[in-house]
Amino acid sequence: MIRLFNKKERNVAIHCTKQDLQINGVPIEYPIRLNQLEKLFGKPTRRVTDEKYTFQKTYVWDSLGIKVMESVGSISGIQCLYISNQKLKVKPKRAFEGKFFIHDEPFDISEQADDEGYYLHGFWNVSKLQRLDDEHPFGVSIWYDKYFEIPENKYEIKPLEEPEIHFTDFNFKLCVLQVLMYEKELLQPKFDVYEFIKWYKKRKIDTKEERFEPIPEVMDYLKQLPIPLRLAIEVTEIYQDGGNDIYLNTCLGCEGYEDYWDIVSIKDIQHFPNLKKATLCYAKENVLDQLIQLGIEAKWI
Repeated sequence: MIRLFNKKERNVAIHCTKQDLQINGVPIEYPIRLNQLEKLFGKPTRRVTDEKYTFQKTYVWDSLGIKVMESVGSISGIQCLYISNQKLKVKPKRAFEGKFFIHDEPFDISEQADDEGYYLHGFWNVSKLQRLDDEHPFGVSIWYDKYFEIPENKYEIKPLEEPEIHFTDFNFKLCVLQVLMYEKELLQPKFDVYEFIKWYKKRKIDTKEERFEPIPEVMDYLKQLPIPLRLAIEVTEIYQDGGNDIYLNTCLGCEGYEDYWDIVSIKDIQHFPNLKKATLCYAKENVLDQLIQLGIEAKWI
């Protein structure tokens, strides 16, 4: 069903800087959500689902000249199409006629030139939309790069000035990191493998060639990362699952059935007096029985 937009709905004003994005005076936060855009633009005219990847959807505001792509609940970017490009599979029926400002300067796509494809490069980016066989760009894409500026010392490991936990079994330590770093967020920084790869300067980590094995530099970082002894009391339960953040941030393309993370020893239990439950999927067969013998409610996933 096609919706008709009135003139008021066509008044779109976008202000973008490296740090901030505002639409009609409303700050846009990352990740961009569809419901926030609907409050600004109204309901989309159309929703188009990708034939091959059904989790990807395109939403179109035909009278505004705007479309967005959504994948797994998050908007990857906002596209403003100044010129109708007949080669596009999904395109708005009218051109974008709103006002667009970059660092408070009016943006005119016909006057812009950038060989690298960027009109703005920061946390918020404005890049040109142009096919290889197009002579001129037909629109712009506004998107967020959370890895744009990573502090040089973010993943530097500094010695603790307090007692720390010394682990016998690194894979048990991974379970503890899952709890303290990702679930309770008591250990900072929260490790992000893609951010680490961009931050790491000693060599280029190939995310395609090295995605099916744990990345050595990542494993070294996690092994050396100290955990304060005072946080041990916060660990009351461990739950292993192939989808845990800690595993997704050590191996980019692992399937979940690997044995890289199998717990071999439970000697480290001595540091965690409040640990009462354990659900396992990465552990040697004897580990479960040993946990039960210690009075811990343990089971396989």
